[in-house]
Amino acid sequence: MFGHWGIGEILVVAVAALLLFGPRRLPEIGRALGNGLREFRDSLSGQPSRAAGGDERRPADDAAGAPSRQEGDGSPGGPAGRG
Repeated sequence: MFGHWGIGEILVVAVAALLLFGPRRLPEIGRALGNGLREFRDSLSGQPSRAAGGDERRPADDAAGAPSRQEGDGSPGGPAGRG
């Protein structure tokens, strides 16, 4: 990817990006670029978008053995426990 770029050039670009966008915006920009590239690759390969299916890195509650809460079961987070 960085075939003709050396360490010095990469550092100059990184410092320039840090000065232009600041430390708070760089993770957001990187995340947005990553999501855009992922969607582009998925559209080329014909795979469904991961954004529509949720985050695949997070294990499902059922697989982790966590009890599932249902509406009206009296748990504090449900509608019956709000009152």
